[in-house]
Amino acid sequence: MYGGRASDKYITADSRDLLNYAQMMGGKVMCNKGFAGTYRMNPLGVELIMPSSKGADRLQFTSAEISQSANISRCRVHVERIIQRIKSFHIFDSDLKQTQKHVAEHMSTVCAYLTNFQRPILK
Repeated sequence: MYGGRASDKYITADSRDLLNYAQMMGGKVMCNKGFAGTYRMNPLGVELIMPSSKGADRLQFTSAEISQSANISRCRVHVERIIQRIKSFHIFDSDLKQTQKHVAEHMSTVCAYLTNFQRPILK
């Protein structure tokens, strides 16, 4: 659990379990455009999947970049739907006491597990 001022870069660098798991699985991590996590993921052999960014030096995307970005967007919609379902439990709507800090990760994990018992997002 991080405060609102923690950057994505800091949270990723501090998430050793995630990084180790991604490395072990030889996996891919989906992220937002412009995410600055490449410095940490590439040496582990983890591929960052993110929409293409055009930059100032080009006028438009290639057809391959358009296709790849569309595929990523289709996946991201489903990820956002799952996140919304996890948030629907409203467990973190109120402040946690400092003494509850050690169970916060377990609380979010339980919400994620319960989400798996709901009706599927895809048929």
